[in-house]
Amino acid sequence: MEHSPHVLAALTMQQLIARGLAPTPENFARTYYEISIKPVPALVPDTRQLLESAPCAELTQALHSLVNDAFGVTDRLSTKLSNTWRAMDANAEALRQSRLPDETLRQVVTLLAHASGLMDIIETSREELEQSRQALRQMEGKLAETTRELGVDALTNTLNRRGLSNCLSREIARAKRHQDKLSVIMADLDNFKRINDSHGHEAGDRMIVHFAQLIRFVIRDADYVARFGGEEFVLILPEADQVHAEMVALRLQTILAKTPLLYEDNEISVTFSAGIAEYRDNEEGAEMLRRADTALYAAKAAGRDCFRLAQ
Repeated sequence: MEHSPHVLAALTMQQLIARGLAPTPENFARTYYEISIKPVPALVPDTRQLLESAPCAELTQALHSLVNDAFGVTDRLSTKLSNTWRAMDANAEALRQSRLPDETLRQVVTLLAHASGLMDIIETSREELEQSRQALRQMEGKLAETTRELGVDALTNTLNRRGLSNCLSREIARAKRHQDKLSVIMADLDNFKRINDSHGHEAGDRMIVHFAQLIRFVIRDADYVARFGGEEFVLILPEADQVHAEMVALRLQTILAKTPLLYEDNEISVTFSAGIAEYRDNEEGAEMLRRADTALYAAKAAGRDCFRLAQ
């Protein structure tokens, strides 16, 4: 018997939990095809392809179905409560107008029966809503774990350190293969602690997201941005030499200076310091990032709000 995609997605998640496997796209895809008895396609470890794969799409559909089920419970509860309240109101009105003892007793019994039914509806719906809430919490946890495994930072939706490592390794391999240029920019917001101290941590998070959005505005579609940690970001610029990287850093400086963060009727301005490293033959990603980081510290030492080139 062939299961629906929704059922297959749910069964796949159960199998991953039972096997103690992380819900990564690779694990999800392989388990999915085992359950569905379909041939396993070639799984390329590329984030965009994995996100667009059928198993990931069906996992998303499963989540949508779960949310729709939760809405369905609330809709049924609303309808049942509305109908029961109308019936109780009618019985209460009949009770007020009744003059005969037998009729009064009958109306009281009917009213009590409706009240008891109303309590049953509330209790049943409460249990259904609690089950839906627990299921949504579990799905939220699994999706958060999957996001981390995919290499995506939850706050900014940029690459995280895992995603950065994978992406930089891939771009270095491509640069070697085609003898292309490759540069990275390591950028860090200046005096970021002052924002948290003056406006609160929520404002700090908003500034980090704001900075990530401005980075996306100045880079090309072929470039990548990763949150390296805290308020520090790494830009990966394929087919770009040191001069191109300097132009990107200058554009980012300009747009950041002209675009303060609007937070609770306040305009919060900030600057950043950066280190730029161009790929050297046979260099590993960790070494390239280390050189960019050293250049970043040189920019901080030079007074901030500037960038320096790696040696």
